This record gives sequence, structure tokens and C-alpha cells, in this order.
Amino acid sequence: MPLYWCTELNLPVLDARKIASKCDVFTEVKLTQPADPRPAFSADIEITRGAVINEFGDVKLAERLIPRDEVVLLNKIPGYADQADEVVVRGRTVGHRFYDVLERRWRFRPLYEGVATMLQERLGFWAVVDMSELPERYDIHPDRILEGELPREKFRHVALATKDGRIHGVAKLFRGGRLHVIKSWRAKTPLPPGRPSTLSEAAELNREHIEELANEAVKFIREVAEKYKKPIVVSYSGGKDSLVALDLVARSGLPFYVYFNDTGLEPPETYKNLEAIRERYGVEVIVGAAGDRFWRAMKLFGPPARDYRWCCKVIKLGPTTEVLK
Repeated sequence: MPLYWCTELNLPVLDARKIASKCDVFTEVKLTQPADPRPAFSADIEITRGAVINEFGDVKLAERLIPRDEVVLLNKIPGYADQADEVVVRGRTVGHRFYDVLERRWRFRPLYEGVATMLQERLGFWAVVDMSELPERYDIHPDRILEGELPREKFRHVALATKDGRIHGVAKLFRGGRLHVIKSWRAKTPLPPGRPSTLSEAAELNREHIEELANEAVKFIREVAEKYKKPIVVSYSGGKDSLVALDLVARSGLPFYVYFNDTGLEPPETYKNLEAIRERYGVEVIVGAAGDRFWRAMKLFGPPARDYRWCCKVIKLGPTTEVLK
């Protein structure tokens, strides 16, 4: 599903046709596939600003790229060793935030409008080089750098521009002061001026489209329930996806149960959320508890990993199977 941005209201738009009377100017948001954007909440904003400061030591750059009083989106992306997100501000991609497992901290790789902003305002680490192209994986030696502000630490990111300003890119500082080009593209314009915006405003702007999708989902739930005539159980984790599923089933007016898989690794906030859901919907909650199985199993199997997911069987499938029996 394409995503748009209303430049007047500085808000994301799910269906441009339904709000044409409220917004005259739209831009399509170009997201890395599979494109599953989510709103950045206050903690996300602070993590991302911290990542910018970790990378460049520049508070002004963090304020410029990651505003606190505007809607910011995050889009999970592949290609990094650990969690990484595309950061969208004012409908433009300003860079990637990613967790560096070796440094054990969040870092930031500027891109596109983020790089253009750094170059125009001379923020963070940047360089203009005596070249007409920026071939990827090419090492630019110090004698080709015309002007710039370079980091002292190796492997920090640097915003790049050719001498004619036609091509932009991003590089890492390597040994000997070389700039290793990671990615390059035709120069974008810097971030446009913004205006304060909130998630509540975004929800209200897109309400008609959201309610239309919700009504379709409720209709589908009723049809499936009528076809199979089985007890309805909603698996609830405390996350946004399962909360939406729960709310849609509740809207159907059909009786249902909630199943909660207690892995034994849940934070206190998850249990508080579960109690709030129990009270809000007045529904019976069935719990499948793993107890201390994770810690006992880790003594046998070692830590789980992305390609070694024994934990799913031990603390999720096991308790769920027991409850079903």
C-alpha cells in the first residue's frame, strides 16, 4: 500500500483520495521494502537523536534531523547485523538508525535529504571532494578532499558531495584518512521547513480510511466465525498488532477468549497492559506460562540466536500446546 505525506499539515496520509479536501499538496513516501512503517514514539525519538549524537557529536544536527514536535516514522529494514530502521521526517528519508552490536550502542547513517541538509548547513561530518562521480566501494584519498569536517575516529559516517554538487553520498572514514564510499545518488534537496504535528492529528486525518479497513476486517471475522462455528480465541502479546486484532474481534460482538503466552521474560509493563485489557474489554484471559523454562533450557542449549530459535519451542509452543490440551 503506498504511503503519502501532506506537506501542508506535515502528516502521513494512507489514502490521498479520501482527504483531498483537507490537503492540496502530497508527496509519495519512498520506503525500503517490504515497507511496514510505524510511528516513532517519544522513546524512539530520543534513541534516534542519541544515535545522531553518538555518530557525529552534534546536538544541533540531531535537532535538525529528528524534531521532537513532529510526526516521525520508522521503517524496519534489512542489511544490518541487528535492528535497523529507516527514519522518515516530513515524508523524506533522512537516514538509518541501527544498533551496532560491537560498540553496543545506537548509531546513525545519514542518507538522501539528511545528507543534503548536512552539506548545506555544514553540520556533523561532511566533505566535498574533487570528483565528478562517487563510485560505491571506492576509497577517496585525503588529497581529493577539497573541504570538509572529518571525524577523528575510524568508521564514522561522513556526508559526501562531488565538487559540482551533482552527486551526493555517504562514506566511512578508513585508515589513512581515506573515505570509503558506501552509497551514492543524484543530489536531493535538503529537508523542507516543517511544522508541529502529532500522532493524534495523523489518526484523525486518516480516520475515514482506517474505519473503512476496520469495518471490512470485522465483516471478515463474522464470516469466518459463522463458517467454522468454533470458539474464538485472540492471541494477545501486549503489542500493537495483537491489540488491533483484539479490538476488531471485540467490535464483531461475538464472544471470545484472550490467550496470553507468559514467556517468563516479560517486562512489568506487559502485565499491567494485560490487566488493563482485561478490564477494558471484560474478557476472560487464559494464560500459558513458561515459568523458568528459558533459564533452565539455556544451560542445555546456550543463548538463542536469530538462526537458532530453540526459545520459540520451549517458552512459546510448549506452554501453548499444554493449554490447548
